Amino acid sequence: MSTALDLSLGATVVNLIARLGKTVSFTVKTVGAYDETTGHAAESDPVVYSKKVSPPDKYDRRLVDGHTIQKDDLKVIVPGKDLEWNPLTLAVSNIVVTIDGKLFNVIKVTPIYSGDDVAAYEYQLRV
Repeated sequence: MSTALDLSLGATVVNLIARLGKTVSFTVKTVGAYDETTGHAAESDPVVYSKKVSPPDKYDRRLVDGHTIQKDDLKVIVPGKDLEWNPLTLAVSNIVVTIDGKLFNVIKVTPIYSGDDVAAYEYQLRV
């Protein structure tokens, strides 16, 4: 059960990132049900969302293992409140992030919880 503190943390994350963050673009493609006649799942047209995120940051070099986290990987924090898509129900291959005109593939999305609520998501990005 979410407490008053849990509910306020989501708003705090949104406010801090709105003041200090960077605007980036998320291109999100959803996948529908499997179509037996075509042998593929139906895909939607990509939708582009403009969002404020934490300033992109490199991972601590001690965490870089060359596979799971590579030396040029970046992480950004995305507020969990009022997000137009649910990153936990989409394949990461269906989300592309554009920062300063450069495209990044999403490698992993990790929810950051406050009680039962997702206060934010950490996105691992790779060129």
